[in-house]
Amino acid sequence: MLHQAEINVVTASSASDGMELLQVLKPDLILMDVQMPHIDGCQATALIRQQFDAKQLPIFALTAHCEPADIERSLRCGMNKHLTKPVVAKVLTGAIADLGLVKPSFFEKSFALTQFNLDEALLNTMIDKFANLCQIQLIQIDESTSKDDLVRLVHSIKGVAGNLGFKRLSYCAQQCEKHLKTTNEPIEITMKELIMQLEQVIVFIKGLGAKDVKKS
Repeated sequence: MLHQAEINVVTASSASDGMELLQVLKPDLILMDVQMPHIDGCQATALIRQQFDAKQLPIFALTAHCEPADIERSLRCGMNKHLTKPVVAKVLTGAIADLGLVKPSFFEKSFALTQFNLDEALLNTMIDKFANLCQIQLIQIDESTSKDDLVRLVHSIKGVAGNLGFKRLSYCAQQCEKHLKTTNEPIEITMKELIMQLEQVIVFIKGLGAKDVKKS
């Protein structure tokens, strides 16, 4: 359902795996299973809420438990919504739309495919190469001592990311390039968001994202 709505999905098979992933790939939304071994969904949500509030990181319970007490427990532990199974596509996408997320899309696969004549194998190859390029760019950012060099590097990131459908990274690079050219803001502050976006793209591709791209 989420793929059909062109929503990027990364999955974790346990609460501990999900919370580890969260440290390097902060998602726009977590769909939290409630009944999990070791750490259940409510316990995991309570731990996440120690780092992120409900506005910073929305969490929806997604469970077969539908009694009023179940709903109350989900909301009390810090979840934004309690959605019950079986999942209805319209309800799920409507709940996500209600969040009013205004960020550019993280990855637009449909656009990226058109860039490669709908050749999915070629797209996956290029995306994998892009992950390696992002790692090189992180090193270049760390080693660069010239603002002019950073402007050229950021401009390159903007173009390549945009062509491959990583719209959010491209937009971030665009804003970063503008700040580098027009402000005297410390470089460390200007580059902080872009560095995080590059790291997120690497995790998305190398960790779980590339698998989802191939399956979707």
